[in-house]
Amino acid sequence: MVNSQHILQYNATFLSGRTLWIVMPLQGYGSCTDIMQAHFHTGLPELVIALIIKEVLKALVYLHDFGVIHRYVA
Repeated sequence: MVNSQHILQYNATFLSGRTLWIVMPLQGYGSCTDIMQAHFHTGLPELVIALIIKEVLKALVYLHDFGVIHRYVA
């Protein structure tokens, strides 16, 4: 199990038919899309984008240090 502040933990996983469900804690601010729709109607400022990418890269470095390759980054 990974233990990093840059990676969201999950509470449970289960299959329903051919669908995999992953249960995670509620994130109070929502997704980047949610934040953009609420506060940045013309797009995120460059500094905000840079900070988001920086944190995503920290998470990927953490995973790669353990030999894990994330197959989907969107």
